[in-house]
Amino acid sequence: MIESDSFSYEMTKFFLGMFVYFAFPGWIVLLIYFAIDQNSKELLLPLGYVILFYSAFIYVFKKSKTHYYLAKMDEKLIKLKKDGEAEIEILWEEVSALERVPLITPPLYFIKSSKLNKTVVFPTSSYLKNLTIAIGWLVIIRDFSRMGKHIRKMKRERNVQSLYKTKTISILENFKK
Repeated sequence: MIESDSFSYEMTKFFLGMFVYFAFPGWIVLLIYFAIDQNSKELLLPLGYVILFYSAFIYVFKKSKTHYYLAKMDEKLIKLKKDGEAEIEILWEEVSALERVPLITPPLYFIKSSKLNKTVVFPTSSYLKNLTIAIGWLVIIRDFSRMGKHIRKMKRERNVQSLYKTKTISILENFKK
């Protein structure tokens, strides 16, 4: 079985927590400081946007933290394990959507299954086996880990849809009604 890298799992949790609880509030404090220091009302509008974005980011962080698992997979089965919880087993036939989270390194994947009522996030099998190319606003990330290759192979064989494609199709179907 191919296993998720526990180092990637712990470090991703750590850095997301550091960003949410320290870096982002620091930006808010700096904006408030410069707005008061320069007696400028021009910085208050960006400050409102930053606070709104921060609130949304905390919500997403709390939500994703509760759905962040370690994964083990082979040709037939995916096992998801979270700290202190029972292991969840999903057959590849039950997987309805699987996709990599865009713009995040190390590569993280979303999985949605008919067995689960939630979308689960998990890291791949290796921390340093990915290629990231950033040119201006264009960012290309390719996962070369064993798990990344296995996921691409299983998606082709099982005809598993992309999570984004699934959501787009459901939005379009709701729009037509």
